[in-house]
Amino acid sequence: MEPVKHATLSEHLLYEASKYVLYPHRSGERRTKTTMELRELLDRMFAEGIEGRRTFGPYMGDEIGNDPVSLDDIYCRERLHAVPEMVRVTLKLKALQSPDGSAAAAPQGSGDKPEWWIYLRESANCLILGLPQASVALARAAVESCLRVVCVRAGLDEDKVRRLDIHELFNDPDMRKALPEDWVARKRANDVRIAANSVLHDTPIGAEKALDVYEAARAVILKVTSS
Repeated sequence: MEPVKHATLSEHLLYEASKYVLYPHRSGERRTKTTMELRELLDRMFAEGIEGRRTFGPYMGDEIGNDPVSLDDIYCRERLHAVPEMVRVTLKLKALQSPDGSAAAAPQGSGDKPEWWIYLRESANCLILGLPQASVALARAAVESCLRVVCVRAGLDEDKVRRLDIHELFNDPDMRKALPEDWVARKRANDVRIAANSVLHDTPIGAEKALDVYEAARAVILKVTSS
């Protein structure tokens, strides 16, 4: 019997994982309807149990809920199922140069990177991992942090700068002297502010809209740091 061929590594690993009812207990080399139904039942049970720890939900029981091997099993399957969407989102992110003109590849650690860079990178990670609310909140934090850095470097009062949000930074008479007179950048910054306010105080946002907000934040940061 020829081995099953898959287009991607995640598909191959999911296929191999399907050979286990629950790791390390194998269900056989072939996937049957019965074993697949059992696997789906276990996945639902674990998902409900984990939700009970994240928020509220049914109690899993100590034997399963406190078993690191079982939790490792469900998280591995969950992440493998999520990989195609992670790839799709990553491909939709625009390839941009960093403000200093160097390649924008992210280093392993934050090191001496500015605060706004750390927020922006974590926003992207949340976006890729399917956490749009967190991504939008961090995108706003990145823009605000970057605007403050630019204003302080221009010689403006640091205490005053730290008290202002995105909208105020772009419209305060003193701040406007340090920031570019670009209505597109202002609109994008305001879009980021409004989206974050909505997420934090009103309505959750969808993945595609979160991607737009993230790209708007990047565009604003590139504009104000390269002017």
